[in-house]
Amino acid sequence: MIDRFKETTFSEVFDLLPLSNTIIRNSLSQNIIFPESIYASNYCGVFIQYEHNVNDFSKILKKIRTENFFESKIKDTCNVYIPIVKKEIHCSKQSFPVPNITDDFNELKDKISDGKYVVFNHKKGEFLKDKTLLEGNFHGFSNGIILEESSNKVIYWTIVW
Repeated sequence: MIDRFKETTFSEVFDLLPLSNTIIRNSLSQNIIFPESIYASNYCGVFIQYEHNVNDFSKILKKIRTENFFESKIKDTCNVYIPIVKKEIHCSKQSFPVPNITDDFNELKDKISDGKYVVFNHKKGEFLKDKTLLEGNFHGFSNGIILEESSNKVIYWTIVW
């Protein structure tokens, strides 16, 4: 299923996302919103939930702390939630596009209650291969993870809108 999604987007959408075949194979859940549904959902994407052992989770945290990735709490008012909610964002810090965990399409609201976003990559531009799906849509992508430290759960995500 993920391979089918990858065929519809440019490879850059998955750049910097540390999503291995082991994580995909042993994931707790997978949700894929295919580009064909972009007119209903206003975005498409991949969401893979995985529970790491304590040692591996610690390695992820250490890597994030040594890299210069954007981090924010799930309920931070500076987040730019995708699908885009019509609201003005007044922040003194940077904002990056992240999945809205209350959106019905991505099914995240029942999987994670607290935690933080870590954005690995984001860029404006056209990243869907089918140009007819882009008409009237804002174009860009972002990818990263949602960390829930209390449970060692990680949701790997990439979204295109």
